[in-house]
Amino acid sequence: MNNKNPVDSRVFTNKNNSESIMTIKAPSAITIFVTTLEQFFSKIETFLDNHYEYGSESEDVQKMLKEIDGLRFEIDRERLEKEFDLVQERRDYLSGKDF
Repeated sequence: MNNKNPVDSRVFTNKNNSESIMTIKAPSAITIFVTTLEQFFSKIETFLDNHYEYGSESEDVQKMLKEIDGLRFEIDRERLEKEFDLVQERRDYLSGKDF
């Protein structure tokens, strides 16, 4: 059984008294990556708007450099998690476990 993307299915009754199924899935790695990039670009955009309007202090530049390091760390972490998942799946497959 694969527990990596847990799915929760629930049956709901809508206004017409007909049943509909709602499925909730865990976010994929690509979704998390894109969200991380969007958050990073939002911070950069705010920094640049402020920089061109008021100028930048050394502290502001240091904050942005930390954000860049944080983004690099997040991307590396995601890559390592994917590699770990692949290794784990291979081990499970070779040992004959269901996944």
